[in-house]
Amino acid sequence: MTPLRHLYLFSACLVTTLGAMLPATAAEPYIEIRPGEYAMTNEVTDQVSKQCFKADKISASTLRAQFSNEESNNCEITDSHKQGETLVITMSCKFDQEAAGTVHMEVTSNGDEIQTSSEIKMMIEGQERSMAMKGVGKRVGGC
Repeated sequence: MTPLRHLYLFSACLVTTLGAMLPATAAEPYIEIRPGEYAMTNEVTDQVSKQCFKADKISASTLRAQFSNEESNNCEITDSHKQGETLVITMSCKFDQEAAGTVHMEVTSNGDEIQTSSEIKMMIEGQERSMAMKGVGKRVGGC
């Protein structure tokens, strides 16, 4: 798989990650969201997808669970904390035998909107690649 393909697939995964989350556990940092259907826009690709948020919380474990469901990657949480009203998450990911890297993500929510900011750094075939990405999700109704 080409380096750009790795980055593209991973960025596409981030677009859909938030919508398939499991509830957060009580002991870990989380932010509250208003459950419902959100139109999620990825600023890198301008793709819009509708996602149903059934839980009222977002945490690092919910994000990691979604990343690990993808066939070609495996992410471990290395840090998760709140900074004000922002959930800050760092994960170490291995995508296949050729690619590994880190994801630094910040997620905020204020009422009917979710904002995400991510920085992805990957080593692919011995070369470091990076990509910054932002997204926004606007609540459009119930699920």
